[in-house]
Amino acid sequence: MGWRILFLSEPSKISLSNNSFVVEKDDKPPLSIPLSDIDSVIIENRQISITAVLLGRLASDKIAVIVCDEYHQPCGIINPIGAHVRHSQFAKAQLLFPEEKKADLWRSIIERKITNQGEVLKMFGHTNEANELLDIAESVNCGNTVAVEGYAASLYFKTLFPKLIRKSNLVDARNDALNYGYAILRAAILRSIAAHGLLPVVGIWHSSDLNPGNLGDDIIEPFRPLVDIAVREMFAEKPEQPTIYKTEKLKLVGILQENISLDGKTFTMSQAIEVCVGSVRKSFLNGENVLKLPILGSL
Repeated sequence: MGWRILFLSEPSKISLSNNSFVVEKDDKPPLSIPLSDIDSVIIENRQISITAVLLGRLASDKIAVIVCDEYHQPCGIINPIGAHVRHSQFAKAQLLFPEEKKADLWRSIIERKITNQGEVLKMFGHTNEANELLDIAESVNCGNTVAVEGYAASLYFKTLFPKLIRKSNLVDARNDALNYGYAILRAAILRSIAAHGLLPVVGIWHSSDLNPGNLGDDIIEPFRPLVDIAVREMFAEKPEQPTIYKTEKLKLVGILQENISLDGKTFTMSQAIEVCVGSVRKSFLNGENVLKLPILGSL
């Protein structure tokens, strides 16, 4: 099944009628979309009103809702909870999973993330830096993930995005695009986590008491490079563009339909997320590392 996203960027009133999502705009006939045709909703305009009845139905139907701030960047996600009949069993397995085994899961995630970053650099002709990252990926172990990931990220971003500004008070459209794409990915992952009966707050490595999506922030890591590819290509011919517009945002949303390789097969990104999250749950239940992670190099 594809990732079917409803993107709302104009002032409107939204309600539920006859199992359908109804959008009403001034001087236009109402638009009715069956809930069965929607997997997630992005609310970008702050002049959109939505009924509580519809919000409740979206949650019960496992439809994620992404809310944007005044800068049109995703700032919140409404996800279903307890979406699986065996939620309690899966949550207990997740909570009881040993720390040393979590460390091995995290090692696998970081190794694949850095490998994928190396493949991205290779794709754009940065052969020396790509080979360095691929060598680094082979050296990852449970004791060096923090240091290795930090060095790899520094090398990767300064090579792929020269002079990238990542401070929130300064403008760099590339950074806005990266954040937007990552937020879309994160929402898709958190939706899958809830659907698989896992606890999003209980991470593998991320463990902040202030972060309700720790597990999502773990799983997203090897998927991020596909966003990086889109943003690099997006700004190759317009490096001075001051911000991202609807065209770029739709392209970033469309990443969930891009192909990626996982477990020797080719999936869309949204399908790969489902397989990956399912392997995380299986790892918790089996007490061993059976992760299935995306890889760019075999595409």
